[in-house]
Amino acid sequence: MSYTYPPNTSGGGDIYAYNIVERLKKLNHEVLVITSSSKPKKDKNGIHYIPIRNIPFFRVQNFLSKAKKYCHNLLNSKLIDIFHFNGPSGCVFYKKNLPTVMTLHHSVLSTLKILFQYPSSLFSIDTIQECNPFNIWLESKSIKSVNRIIAVSHHTASQIKGRGVPEKRINVVHNGIDFFTAPTKNEEKKIKQKLGISGKVILFVGRLDQRKGTIFLVKAINDLKNKIKQDFKCVIVGDGPQKSHIMNFIKNNNLWSYFSFINRIKYKELRKLYYLCDLLVLPSLYEGLGLVLLEAMASKKPVIGTNSGGIPEIIKHGQNGYLIPLGSIEKLSFAIKKILLNEVLAKKMGEVGYKITQQKFTWERAVKETLNIYSQIQK
Repeated sequence: MSYTYPPNTSGGGDIYAYNIVERLKKLNHEVLVITSSSKPKKDKNGIHYIPIRNIPFFRVQNFLSKAKKYCHNLLNSKLIDIFHFNGPSGCVFYKKNLPTVMTLHHSVLSTLKILFQYPSSLFSIDTIQECNPFNIWLESKSIKSVNRIIAVSHHTASQIKGRGVPEKRINVVHNGIDFFTAPTKNEEKKIKQKLGISGKVILFVGRLDQRKGTIFLVKAINDLKNKIKQDFKCVIVGDGPQKSHIMNFIKNNNLWSYFSFINRIKYKELRKLYYLCDLLVLPSLYEGLGLVLLEAMASKKPVIGTNSGGIPEIIKHGQNGYLIPLGSIEKLSFAIKKILLNEVLAKKMGEVGYKITQQKFTWERAVKETLNIYSQIQK
């Protein structure tokens, strides 16, 4: 069960759900997906869907209420062996005697603690949406009720343990990554022409909210504009409540020539951008893991991220990229400059990152470990 699911969205949690489902089906497991949807969703490739129609207000509450009814019917039919929840929602089954697993990508409470360091962000729309009392209650209830919790990083696992959950009920399963072929020279040329790119490319992919820290990247570009003579552009892929704030900063500092924005993009087109860029930056205040970092590494690109959450489990400082302190414009600017001006270093970091993804972050490994967890709780 996943509140959001591709192709309607393409966040890290949604991509996780999609890849787990697709690979379970390839291994001949029957999979039924309960998800929200604005329109009917047909079964595809042998995967069955139960779409729950969105309503304008109280979307999550509406989804959980209707999902509970569907799931109780499935329980009575005895067709289901395991319920796997993508994110907090397991409490809808806390009294039912059926194996339950929940994947937790990041903790709402952990996010709230980080945001307390930035008081102005506590009352932003995106913080209220994510860290409201209902979501905090839902997460707390869920981690106590499910049989097993899959944490996408050791950091997330430690946050759960700190809330009194026994270690034996927690498993760390890192996300996987898709390995894809590079775009042709002609495709690269078309993309660059469309985005007005002629030099180096800095890429950001993510929701434009407080937690992702996009404004820190924008301020770092403002710092770099007089320090790098080489032509460069920052491509920002994403949308969100912080966009107007980011746009105003760019306008007030005359930075339009350094930026290109893409609100929405198909995943196959996003893959091409990873190959086209020279580095990816994720200046988040908090990340459970950071799937976009892995996607860039799979494209042999160096990465820069904050020393927060699960990001240090991906970035090995000085090897495949750089870790920077939270909110440090100066350190971020310096790290970007160092990579952009040293092609030998950038290539070496890209190669190291690629090897890391091949060794530790494949969907095949993630699904194998997930199936082992299923087997354990069915005994």
